[in-house]
Formats: sequence, C-alpha cells, structure tokens
Amino acid sequence: MRAWAVAFASCLLILINLASVSAAEKLSLTMPAAGEMIISADPSLHQEFGLSYPVTYKLHIPPGSTGLKAYKKHLQASGWKQLPVRTSNDFFNGEEVVRFDYNAEEAYVSVAFDSTSDDIYLRITDNAGQPVPISYLSICRYYDNRQAVVTVTADDWKE
Repeated sequence: MRAWAVAFASCLLILINLASVSAAEKLSLTMPAAGEMIISADPSLHQEFGLSYPVTYKLHIPPGSTGLKAYKKHLQASGWKQLPVRTSNDFFNGEEVVRFDYNAEEAYVSVAFDSTSDDIYLRITDNAGQPVPISYLSICRYYDNRQAVVTVTADDWKE
C-alpha cells in the first residue's frame, strides 16, 4: 500500500476512535498569558493514539493584524520554535505550520503532540515580538480547515 494511503488509514482510525469519546474529557485548553495557549491531552489518549499527526486549531486574532508569527513548544522549559507560514494558495498536508487569514481574523495553527509531553504550548506575536490576544474557536474538521475528498479504488490497494 502506498505511504500516503497508510498515513490516511491511520488518521482515519484515530478520528473514528476519537469521535467515540467526548473531546471535553480528553483535551483541555489553558490561557496562561495574553497571546499564549496550552493544549493538554489526556495522558491515556496520548499514549494509546500517539497524536503525532498535526491537528489544526482555529484561533481568533485581533482585527487589523498583519505580519503575525506563531510559535510552539512541548515543554514549559523549552525554547519557542517558530512555525512556518503558509498561504491559502499553498498546497500542504501533514505539516506543522500556521496559516493566517487576516480578513477573517483567524489563524489556523496545525501542530502535533510530541512523545515527550502531553502539552502543546502555542504563542502568537506581532512584528515587534509582543504577544497578541488570541482566543480558541475550534478544532478544524479537516487539516488546515480545507475541504477534502479522497477516492480509493481497488487498484490503489495493490502495490
């Protein structure tokens, strides 16, 4: 089976299993400071599923924002790592990136959990490196909040 098909099948199984549990019981969000967010996974969920494929978190950003930067880390004591910026014209999948939709005042932050921690720390700053107020809107149904269609035929199963 092709590598993309294996990855897709794995993600599909994870999503099916996650759909059977309440997200409120398995994930929690904390806003420790302006411009920062901590997403925490239930340790048993993290251990069972790994959660190593990026999930897209839709965040509200301030009106009139431009030139924002997004950062992530997995341990409180770690340094921040800047996420690459993508646009709506870019085709990408399965990457830890951020896409800003300044007109809609939204940021689509795609990040995965790391094996070293049950937490993802997120930060969004302006051009001067100052945190900007953000708020959680939702987890996108599809990666990067895009529409997705997959067609699998019998010849795809043969390698």
